[in-house]
Amino acid sequence: DSRASRLLEMEQEANAFASELLMPTAVFRRLLQQYGEPDLEQVQALSVHFDTSIQATAHRFLRLSDYPVAFVFSHNDTITYWTRGPEFPFRMRIRNGSPLPRESLARGSGQGLAEMEALDGLTWLSDERDERLPDTILEQTLFQRDGYKVTMLYVDDLPSDDDD
Repeated sequence: DSRASRLLEMEQEANAFASELLMPTAVFRRLLQQYGEPDLEQVQALSVHFDTSIQATAHRFLRLSDYPVAFVFSHNDTITYWTRGPEFPFRMRIRNGSPLPRESLARGSGQGLAEMEALDGLTWLSDERDERLPDTILEQTLFQRDGYKVTMLYVDDLPSDDDD
């Protein structure tokens, strides 16, 4: 209904306003430029710098990063939701409410920030449209309290049309 869609639109506008207020684009981008390839340690540092949640900072990171990244938010090995940045051109194999992929290193318990690890691209990415997928995808997980996790997915070697 139009009332529900208007409320959703208003919430999105409020979130965008709050995000810009708390993490101004110019400042956030300048800090991003000081980093190399994406890493959840950067998201943690930016979260501390701006005094914002990991989740809000990850969303801002997605929108302002030039890298092909996606984030998966999960609780007790079940995907709460996932989101991808504008530079991430692939379809995901996962669905909200489904378990983390069996091959994912995010499964199970851990502490703190895991190392970035290379996994088969099909662990997370869908090949249902016969698109060119990367052989590997980099995965890194931040283990939080009470079974909550955020996993960054990063494709550091995008396939090109002349890779045949």
